[in-house]
Amino acid sequence: MLEPPQDAVRVLRVRRGPDTVFLINNESGAQVRTVAALPATGVPEIWDPATGTGGTAPVYRATKNGVRVPLDLEPFRTAVVVVRGGHRDRPHLTEATLPVLSVTRHGNALRATVEATAAGTHRLVGADGGHRYHGTVRIDDTLTPVPVDGDWTLTFEREGAEPVTAPLGSWTEHDALFSGSGTYTTDIDVDADRLRGRRVVLDLGDVRDVAEVSVNGTALPPLLWAPFAADVTGHVRAGRNTLRVRVANTLSNERKKPLPSGLLGPVTLRFRRRTTVELRRS
Repeated sequence: MLEPPQDAVRVLRVRRGPDTVFLINNESGAQVRTVAALPATGVPEIWDPATGTGGTAPVYRATKNGVRVPLDLEPFRTAVVVVRGGHRDRPHLTEATLPVLSVTRHGNALRATVEATAAGTHRLVGADGGHRYHGTVRIDDTLTPVPVDGDWTLTFEREGAEPVTAPLGSWTEHDALFSGSGTYTTDIDVDADRLRGRRVVLDLGDVRDVAEVSVNGTALPPLLWAPFAADVTGHVRAGRNTLRVRVANTLSNERKKPLPSGLLGPVTLRFRRRTTVELRRS
């Protein structure tokens, strides 16, 4: 059961010995934030089948009917939630208003590492071994995003193509019947203060249909579906940076059924601040 209900999310339940496995698939093109109320008793783990990464859920709450696990599902992505029956409870949070990356025990306290996208004050509630913990984290960093606006240079990957320099938009404005790949290039200056202590994400906005990002000559994994965003931490440096985005569309255009194609944007550098907060026993 999902709260609130999500028409585009499908859930499959499988029992494996003492464990119960839930495959939760977002079939929509939109981000879904929900709470999964799962009819199973134990310690929940969240795994990403695309990368094979995961572990104990940092935020969950046991109930008399099972366990409640907050989920943030990207478009067309699947999360695997494994409720381990018979496992002892682990240190975790039961309430949080921002993403939680990890929770550990530290003496008579809990330490939670969280990631903020904006300034604000957040209340955290944790649990471990029957004890409750409370803490507050305050983020003063405004984390103001930086638009990558202005002109980009687009080069179609075909013989004899001349570069086109213009603001972002569908490449059908330059060639309505082109199907294939094109590379967009621009430079952006970034102050050192914007990078210090922050995670940096390059948000491409609207892409038709798949993209590969290169920052200062380093190619990053391809982006196959929305949200078209790449973690560029450590690749963007203080000073001048060169961004290249290679985009491929479908065959529809060359078959004389032109669709919007290319990097439509807007493109934005977004920042995240990670911090560790201590929760004290109530």
